[in-house]
Amino acid sequence: MAATMALPGAQRRLTSMKDSAGTGLLLDGCTVVDFSMYLPGPLCSLHLAWMGATVIHVQRPPAGDPLRRVPPLATDLGVSHASASLERGKRVVMLDLARDDDRTHAHELCARADVVIEGFRPGVAARHGLDADHLRTHHMRLIHCSISCFGQDGPLATVAGHDANAEALAGLLWRTGPAARPMLPPVPVADIASGMLATSAICAALVRRERTGIGATIDMSMMEAALALQTHTLAAAADPLEQREAGLLTGGLACYNTYQCADDSWYAVAAMEPHFFVRLLNVLDLPESCAASQYDPTAQHDLQRTLQQSFAKHTADEWDAAFAGVDACATRIIEPSTVHDTEQVRSRGAVEPLGGGYAPTSPYVIDGVRTTLPHQP
Repeated sequence: MAATMALPGAQRRLTSMKDSAGTGLLLDGCTVVDFSMYLPGPLCSLHLAWMGATVIHVQRPPAGDPLRRVPPLATDLGVSHASASLERGKRVVMLDLARDDDRTHAHELCARADVVIEGFRPGVAARHGLDADHLRTHHMRLIHCSISCFGQDGPLATVAGHDANAEALAGLLWRTGPAARPMLPPVPVADIASGMLATSAICAALVRRERTGIGATIDMSMMEAALALQTHTLAAAADPLEQREAGLLTGGLACYNTYQCADDSWYAVAAMEPHFFVRLLNVLDLPESCAASQYDPTAQHDLQRTLQQSFAKHTADEWDAAFAGVDACATRIIEPSTVHDTEQVRSRGAVEPLGGGYAPTSPYVIDGVRTTLPHQP
């Protein structure tokens, strides 16, 4: 299902990805059956497909995953852009689990699988015999991963919820947006975090299975994934420096902030280290004495205003030229619709055309080779 693409560049030493089976894909021979919908589970199985697994995405007929109908739609593919991207390289099987024969077929798929992913509300999988207790009784090598909003137990286990609900309960949403109000982030953070952490857990379980012959039961909570993203901040969450627009990484520091250029384009500055900040000041034609206030909480407002006044003197193109060859951790902010046209993205092959737009390619570059997937499921 997957192919490989060597990255260009003399600096990249290309070596063979081939394993003992001679395929070159890290999860070649691994079969994943995915019963989930929307984003967390399908994102997890996409990452497993990028690493070489054969993914069978079980969807309910006749329309399939509801994400297929969520706009914006890729008109030439007949499904949403999100669904087109997530279904790359997968085999789609339409099964109505309320029908005995379809449910039997689902069990047959699971019996041949290495990994089963399900995103039902807790209790629903058990009604279909697709829960870990049932499947692993007959298939001890199986790795069964449940992804739910709040986890498989606890007082909220059976309560309906999506990404915003998980972020809200985890305290993440409170810290997102301007000081005036919490705002939804530009991507569904809890969905993505739970899908990625589920991928990690599945891969770790596959490693253990090679050693012990025993599979695993994984309980992945979207809310707890959102908590895990706050490992470096949650302990200090009550500190004024961790409030909206005040955190060290959320607008509280002048040296880690965004600035508007003369042409209304924007620049991101992440000059956390003093030597990077001094180089930034030099390019902006500001006195190096400003560096003495880099981490002074009382000076940040004035320092941000000073940097903004400097950035406003020139266009983004002019700042691109000024920062060229200077390590100052300053980068133009690129609109998502033009990311595909940036030199770094093009040179790495990090996106590919899909449905009239562009989608990320596999982020896994192993031994100098990146996995690619067919566009159509």
